[in-house]
Amino acid sequence: MTEKQAQEIMEKTIINGTPHPNTLEYMEALNISIDVLGADYTREQLKNWILCGKYPFLIPKYWNRDTMQYEIDKDYDYKFTELDDMPDGWRKAFGEMMCEEIKQELIRCNYLNEYMITQIKEKYGELRWYDSGTPVDCKVPEIIDKYSMLSRNICIICGKPDVPITDNGWISPYCKNCFTTPTDWYKKEHPDKIDKFIKAHGDYWEKCNNKQCSRMIDSYSVHTWSKDKGDETITYDISETANKIRVKWRNEYIK
Repeated sequence: MTEKQAQEIMEKTIINGTPHPNTLEYMEALNISIDVLGADYTREQLKNWILCGKYPFLIPKYWNRDTMQYEIDKDYDYKFTELDDMPDGWRKAFGEMMCEEIKQELIRCNYLNEYMITQIKEKYGELRWYDSGTPVDCKVPEIIDKYSMLSRNICIICGKPDVPITDNGWISPYCKNCFTTPTDWYKKEHPDKIDKFIKAHGDYWEKCNNKQCSRMIDSYSVHTWSKDKGDETITYDISETANKIRVKWRNEYIK
């Protein structure tokens, strides 16, 4: 049994909540898991191992000055992946969806094993996904741009789509519930001001919601110039992905 086959069996075990029906296969997969992760691995490590099996570019790498190249730390134990740096809301909404699109494109251009993420973060209320570059004909940059555009109207906390950007000390998209919910620290430090907090934040959220379009965009345009074609405007239709995110949210989070 290969490591990838073991990962697939362990993933089914997690999803179903029961051991794999074939006891011998399950035990072999379990032994491979122990060999890789150690006998006392956590559920989080197991999930990360499975995730990195699907998307190898999520394994963090470091610059080795001796070999002058990026490498995986020999002590890497799957306690974290590059995707952990993506804000929770965006990861819920489209994290693995985005990874799958990038993976398929990397396979198409035969660059899956060479691709490397250098940083994932939020900046000015938008997803930033930086990498080490791709071949000229690879469309990974377009995939990144698409999800960066869509992230502008997806709650950074819970992942709800079609919400406004707020600018209340920190520019980020929030749904009304997340924006008006005081943090645990605030509840502890200002127990007498909670109602006032909710009212003030609710009024400000409504102001932001009415001030701008809160829906995820359906398309965006990029202006380019080349010696052969001169000025050119390319329009990308991203409505299909936007609708997938909406459907995913309705199916998984609306009770």
